[in-house]
Amino acid sequence: MSARNNKFGANAVYLTNSFGSQGGIPTLGDAILEPKNLQQDNVDQTYTNENFNGLLAYTGITGTGGVATGATGESITVIAESGNIFEYFVLGAGQTIRTFPKTSTGIDVTLDAVDDEGIELHQGVAAYSKHAKVIGTDAPFFMQAKISVADVSVYDECMFGFRAVEACDRSIRTYTDYCTINSNIGTVNIDTAVGAADVVTACTDAITDGQYLISRLEYDETVGLTKMCALANEMTAAYVAHCADVTMHTTAADATNVITAPAATDLTTLIALITDQQIQYDAHEGDSELAATWLYHAAQETGDDSLTDTTAPTTLALCGTRLNDFRAHYILHEADATSHALQDLHTPSLGAAGSMTLKVGANTTTLTEVSTNPGYTFTAALTVVPFFRQLHTASAASVLSLQNWEVGLL
Repeated sequence: MSARNNKFGANAVYLTNSFGSQGGIPTLGDAILEPKNLQQDNVDQTYTNENFNGLLAYTGITGTGGVATGATGESITVIAESGNIFEYFVLGAGQTIRTFPKTSTGIDVTLDAVDDEGIELHQGVAAYSKHAKVIGTDAPFFMQAKISVADVSVYDECMFGFRAVEACDRSIRTYTDYCTINSNIGTVNIDTAVGAADVVTACTDAITDGQYLISRLEYDETVGLTKMCALANEMTAAYVAHCADVTMHTTAADATNVITAPAATDLTTLIALITDQQIQYDAHEGDSELAATWLYHAAQETGDDSLTDTTAPTTLALCGTRLNDFRAHYILHEADATSHALQDLHTPSLGAAGSMTLKVGANTTTLTEVSTNPGYTFTAALTVVPFFRQLHTASAASVLSLQNWEVGLL
């Protein structure tokens, strides 16, 4: 398909330029050499940049060609004047409004202003869809989108992100794997799931009525590996210093459960280091769980700071999960004032690590990383697609304007 389109594009450029040439030299300017609809990234189906300024056409129920009624679970095809094709899936009890009115900056995707109703918009949710990406195989990719909300209190879901290739569903929690930036009544949250374990991470970022939000998600496993190696090495230094500190451990320093694996520099050494960290920390923290006769700690811990899973990681995604779990529980252990005479002396400075970089711009075009990044990496070999969801939290009118949708390779 690409080869045929390339030949067609080359011929079209040659013939068009020949009409305005002098002595074989094109006179129509460089722009004609690569018109937007013939650009290679569009031909290869690797890029979309849609501002919704043109007309929209609605072709009825996706896959059947029938007349759309707005019933629960319908998927309706939307074709932009640019040629970009979208679908939206009806959430909740159905939609009586089924089209997107134009706004001064994009399109109004509010539809029915009814509690627990909304839509999920995408460009296909199958493995063969335009922007479907295979984790660990395909090149790094990104999504950036812009919305404005007249009344932020009306929406508890107003999210952009990537999710596993699965059938659309009313509940975001049904999807096994996803990572999204969500405006929940104006507060920016990071909603994630790995294997259906849902996590909501609150940020200090927010938008208010009438403001716009730009969300950008960048997925790059090379960046993720670098971040994980840096965090794992810092965790080793912090933990070793913690174990040796007799001002914290008034019974005795822990010279037994010390991490000895080499520093992480690649996936192999990262797996080895995290495995050693789990073994040593599990034994050290276990001493603080005792009711008496502590080898290192002053007393039994106040809370349970045990690791969630001590199984050795085997993939980059599992490295991120295990490492961030170690970081979170180690920080809690460091802060335990019952088992330690002093607290928080060797806390890591780096945040959670992952392959997804999350950026927002709240009423500004300057994007910054979210205030709290949970550290996210998709499961290896998973196929994911970009999507947008809006779900009302109240039956009240509020214009939700989708102003831009951009997806491509980094």
